[in-house]
Formats: sequence, C-alpha cells, structure tokens
Amino acid sequence: MRRVHLYLAALAFAAFLGTGYHMRTLFTETWAGGDAQRFMHRSAHIYILFSALMNAMAGLLYRPFQGWRKAVQALTSIALLVVPFLFVLAFFVEQPAEGRKRPYVLPAVALCLVSVGALTTVHCLPNHSES
Repeated sequence: MRRVHLYLAALAFAAFLGTGYHMRTLFTETWAGGDAQRFMHRSAHIYILFSALMNAMAGLLYRPFQGWRKAVQALTSIALLVVPFLFVLAFFVEQPAEGRKRPYVLPAVALCLVSVGALTTVHCLPNHSES
C-alpha cells in the first residue's frame, strides 16, 4: 500500500502541474467572465496539490499494523486514494454558477479531514500489546 500511495502522490502532482499549465495557457480566455470561475479553478488546483501531499504522507508513514489499527489504516488508505480523483473531477466539472454547492470538493475535503484524524489516532495512541 505504501507504493500505491507514493505512485498516486506522483500522479496527483503531475495532475497539479497539468492543471496549472491548463489554467496558464488554455483557460485564460474563459476567465474574462469574472473572478468566481477563476477562484473556483484555482482552489481546485490547490486541492489537487493537497491530495498529492496527503497521499505522500500516507505512503511515507505507512507501517504494518495489527487488529483495529490495520482496519482503520486500510479504510483511510482507500479514502485517500479516492480524493485526488474527486479533486481533478471538481477542477473540470464544477461550475461557479453552483455557488457554494461543490459536490466533489466538499466530500473530498471531508474524507481528508477524517483520514488525518484516523491516521493520527492510529500512529499516536500507545500500543499496549507491544509493552
């Protein structure tokens, strides 16, 4: 699972670079409509970098656990593997007309926050079976 997270982190970073190129060169004419669309795409662009860093962190901190820690780590790994795809989808699909409704970004951010909390719990709580 360590390698999967690290490969996905590299892929998400490449997507970050690609969306940056897209915004810089191919997308500038559509920003003439106002700041809302520009801000939404910039935030989705930064979220892609955030997901790359989250997967890199999960890959670098991955350790084999036993019991409930193994189950929590597996669930958070699955959640973190989904997040970059949601952010890339949000970059290309979400429209500023939707206002505050961001159907892809909000679930992805929620998955990130829950995953950080769960991974922190797994890594920081003392393991009484080792003592």
